[in-house]
Amino acid sequence: MFQSNLASISDKKLRELLQQSSSSNTGPYEVFQSRTGDWSLKWGNVHFYSKYNPLREVEQFIRANIDPSAEQYVLFGFGLGYHVEQLMEAEPEKKIAVADITAAPLSMAMHHRDLTHIFANQNITINLFHDLTELQNLLVKYRFAERNTKIIIPKPWIHTIDDTRLKNFFEDIKIHDMSYQRFGTEMEVNFYQNIKQDYCHVTPLLGKFKKYKAALISAGPSLDDCTDTILSLKNKYFLLCVGSAYRTLYQKNIKPDAVIVTDSQKIVLEQFRNLPCDVPMFFLSTTSKETVAYYSGKKIILLQRGYDQSESLAYSQHLPLFDTGGSVATTGLELLIQMGFQEIVFFGQDLAYRGHQSHSLYSSSNKQLLPHSQHTVRANNGKMVNTSRSWNAFRNWIEKKIAEHPEMMFFNTSFTGAEIKGAPYTNALTIENEAQKMTDTNFAKKVMDVIETKI
Repeated sequence: MFQSNLASISDKKLRELLQQSSSSNTGPYEVFQSRTGDWSLKWGNVHFYSKYNPLREVEQFIRANIDPSAEQYVLFGFGLGYHVEQLMEAEPEKKIAVADITAAPLSMAMHHRDLTHIFANQNITINLFHDLTELQNLLVKYRFAERNTKIIIPKPWIHTIDDTRLKNFFEDIKIHDMSYQRFGTEMEVNFYQNIKQDYCHVTPLLGKFKKYKAALISAGPSLDDCTDTILSLKNKYFLLCVGSAYRTLYQKNIKPDAVIVTDSQKIVLEQFRNLPCDVPMFFLSTTSKETVAYYSGKKIILLQRGYDQSESLAYSQHLPLFDTGGSVATTGLELLIQMGFQEIVFFGQDLAYRGHQSHSLYSSSNKQLLPHSQHTVRANNGKMVNTSRSWNAFRNWIEKKIAEHPEMMFFNTSFTGAEIKGAPYTNALTIENEAQKMTDTNFAKKVMDVIETKI
């Protein structure tokens, strides 16, 4: 069977590569029969498919990932070919690029299944890569292609990646994709309602704060330890808080210079209900429309890269785009960097649980630890602490962003939070003492004075 499959491959380079890896027992991969008699595949303890009915599982997965507006697909992981078969059947007229990081599963599939119909299909291309750069280039190629591309990443495939950087890279993409699938319609409705609002654009603020310092205030558990310090930084540092930290600050009589919100869900409104809404609010174009309409203060829109409607508006009106990183804090970091601050200090940026606590006690986002879903990471105090897959992805994004800006300084005040490479731990009292030597600046007024141009 392997030879007949091999003969049907027209791509000479792929054919030669598979000829070299033709062993039917390749590495940690194992092919076995499922309960239904169909072949299944596992890598160590990671099962690519259901042990009971792999075909039904794959059919449901592909059905959930079909995008009628897509003109082409990129599928990561060949496995035994079930995903590409279902995609071919569901979208027979569309191009499908299959990408993988090893020839082993494909080689094993060729020993157990007739794949000639896949290899003979002119719409199918199969690409094998061996490093992060090649895969990143592939994604960039399709992401910015003129044709609308849908990317499909089966979760089990990510677990088979040994390289930590490569795994983190794909987990970031998967988290973003899952968020869009879950809230895509809601985001679109929000976008078109929000652009009807009375708002300012951010362009006049960009690069205008190069001689100043900023505090990015998130809602992690350590925020409760730092509120006295944050209060002392008023008019010394530009105080930007995420929406989930807003209530905590007001409980401690701290008025931030600005707040930022990004979440598309209506529940975000609870972060502001019955509180003063009198500081500038930065908001993503797809933020909860209820929250944007409710907020009575000055509103400044941020157009995010990676969302088609937002990119179209930005290009048509020559407006800047922002990388969001998948969370409100990562978006806040991107904003502060583009505003040009020479130093950024993280408060409440734990990216980890403190015991069973996820957020500041007053935060509407605070919840209890779910032990079965946790990972661990080293904290600034040297101990291992519980975190989550999404928090790890955000931390990786922050570290990459910091590395891109060696001209800036970053500090982290969360002693019990996750270490952030490039943002060394600094005691909040040290920040507070140094700040007392700085001259005062009314940042809220400065922002209000600058943002006069409306879209």
